[in-house]
Amino acid sequence: HACNVLKINDEELDLLTDLLMLPSNEMAKLDVLLGKYKIQLIALTKGEKGSLLYNGNELSQLDIQQVHVADTIGAGDSFSATLIMGLIKGESIRMIHKQANSISAFVCTQHGATPTLPVELKY
Repeated sequence: HACNVLKINDEELDLLTDLLMLPSNEMAKLDVLLGKYKIQLIALTKGEKGSLLYNGNELSQLDIQQVHVADTIGAGDSFSATLIMGLIKGESIRMIHKQANSISAFVCTQHGATPTLPVELKY
């Protein structure tokens, strides 16, 4: 009841599917989570398959940005941090998603979880 935004990856969603006996269809799973748990927004990251943001009314789906991956450590955390900043700033779901996608892609090109962001990516 304390959660109103859920960031989850595809492997975690598979675990919840088994644990909560969710439907097999991805969007149906998300609809159940939104409704049953009164979640306002779900961010689902799917590795090489991209990511999505969904609030029951709006859906933003993006492919991953093709980058030379040096290290994936910090990619999920940077995606989440950017999502939080966008929500605080009142940005649109699409804008938040694009920025989160860009920053997490950049983090993957660097070694370590907390690289310094270039000026054009600072939020």
